[in-house]
Amino acid sequence: MPPSSPDSADPADLTGHRALVTGAASGIGAAIAARLVQSGAVVVAVDRDEAGLKDLAGRFDGGQVEPIAADLSDLDSIADLPTDIDILVNNAGLQHVSPIEEFPLAEVAELAMFLCGPASASVTGASFAVDGGWTAQ
Repeated sequence: MPPSSPDSADPADLTGHRALVTGAASGIGAAIAARLVQSGAVVVAVDRDEAGLKDLAGRFDGGQVEPIAADLSDLDSIADLPTDIDILVNNAGLQHVSPIEEFPLAEVAELAMFLCGPASASVTGASFAVDGGWTAQ
């Protein structure tokens, strides 16, 4: 069986590690969070969807998932996120589907904040510092 198979032995033992996964309440983010927990990590699951986070946390015993409801386009929400992590999965995203002429201006502003704001840290050159804080590079 290839190493990437979900039934094969886990090549990455993440016991003792803390991962922060954005967009963790559903879809790819929830799957990544679940895989990290299965590998032994404690996952700080971040999303705007509180019900989805509660569902994710309920799938695991023993506090392996620490759900945090936060809007990553809000600077205050980001400032309150834990900094004692050593794995960051920047998975959160936004989607609004409509013809361009019907696209609400408020959605454009939210998308711009999301793409250019703190949530884009891993793309724009900011990084998580080992000393426990965010730094720009």
